[in-house]
Amino acid sequence: MVASYEIEFIGEGEVAGILREALRTDSRVESFEEFERGFKLRLVGAKRRITIVCKGSVQSDDCLLIVNARKMPENGGIALNADKIAERCGSKPEIAMLGAIAKLGVVDLKRLMSVIYREMGYGDVLAVKKGFEATNI
Repeated sequence: MVASYEIEFIGEGEVAGILREALRTDSRVESFEEFERGFKLRLVGAKRRITIVCKGSVQSDDCLLIVNARKMPENGGIALNADKIAERCGSKPEIAMLGAIAKLGVVDLKRLMSVIYREMGYGDVLAVKKGFEATNI
C-alpha cells in the first residue's frame, strides 16, 4: 500500500467537514482545501493521485472511486461503486466513499465512524463500514 496520497473529492461539501474533523490531530496532512463541490487533500510526501467523483443520486451509478496509479487495481479502474451501498444503508454515496478513503489508510476507520455517528447517525456509520469492506484496493 502506498503511504501517501493526493486525493481530490468531487461531490457534496458536507463530506469535507467530516473528514476534516476526523483528521484534526493528524500530522500527515500537508494541505486541505475545501471548495464548493468537494475538497482536495494532500498528505506529506504525496506520490499517488486519486480522484473520487460523487455527483449523482442514489438512483444512478455516478459515485465512483477512480484510481489513477499503475500499482492500484486495473490501472485506473473503478475500485468501489458507492451508490449500491448507499441505497442499502439509507445513506448518501459520499458517506460510503469515506470508507474507501479509510481503506487507503488516510484516516482511521474507528475515528471516522465515531465522528459520523456523532454528527449524522447509525445508518451513515453502516454505510462507511460497508464502503470500507467493499473497496477493492
